[in-house]
This record gives sequence, C-alpha cells and structure tokens, in this order.
Amino acid sequence: MSACKACGCHLVWIKSASGKSQPCEAASLRTWHPTEDAGAVVVEPTGRVVRMAPGGQAVWGYAPHHATCPKVELFRQGRETD
Repeated sequence: MSACKACGCHLVWIKSASGKSQPCEAASLRTWHPTEDAGAVVVEPTGRVVRMAPGGQAVWGYAPHHATCPKVELFRQGRETD
C-alpha cells in the first residue's frame, strides 16, 4: 500500500484492462449499489471500471482516487483542462 503524495490518502494500485495502474482509495473497498451510488465510477479488483447506474447490478470495488483527491489539481499541472 502507498499514499497519495498530495493528500496522504492510503492507496491501492489496480491494473486496468489496458495495463495501466490506477490509484484507488484503499478504505473505499465495499459493495456499491446501483440505486444509492448511481453515477459513481467503481474500479473492481480485476481492473474493470464500472459506472453505477440505476437498474444495474451491485459491484464490489474501489473508488478511483482521482475522483476524490482534494488536491488533484497538483497532478494536472501542464495539462489542458476544461
């Protein structure tokens, strides 16, 4: 386990289907429900990324850290943003 260099959050790294490692919040591992968590993006331990939608199935996984890091802008320096 590692920690975010910006905010200190404990992270786990999940390898995506494309082979890239994605930082996820270690404490967020849980069952995500389609009704309560609609719109959330969840990363399964297998690397599959799921957007929760009403009517879908429950998913066991993590929250991607880039979606919740309070200092995410520190990592976006030099990139164009909308």
